[in-house]
Amino acid sequence: NRDRLVGTKQIVSDVVKEEGFEINEAKTRFMGPAKRKAITGLIIETDGEHYGIGRVKERKLRSQIWRLVNTASGVTPEDMASLRGSFSYVRSVDTKRYNRLKNIAKKCLPSLN
Repeated sequence: NRDRLVGTKQIVSDVVKEEGFEINEAKTRFMGPAKRKAITGLIIETDGEHYGIGRVKERKLRSQIWRLVNTASGVTPEDMASLRGSFSYVRSVDTKRYNRLKNIAKKCLPSLN
């Protein structure tokens, strides 16, 4: 209920101030469990305990793989370095999606191995 949220906000605000930080009220939101939550580019699952890159970033990476495979000029070392960097990030925050993307990339880009 709303009163409980207001009380929680005050507790969080007190802790944040004690630690020497301040809350930016313009960026503060209360969201119910059905609302999509994104924090610093990561998507927080509805259980609040799991997080990952989300479907949109996964699709963008699949599209990047597809473009590399179908580029007439071929795959450059810079392209591969960019893809490896993206994969490294995904591996560190979302192993399930990393494994899916890695399997796709291995089929399409043997040079990624």
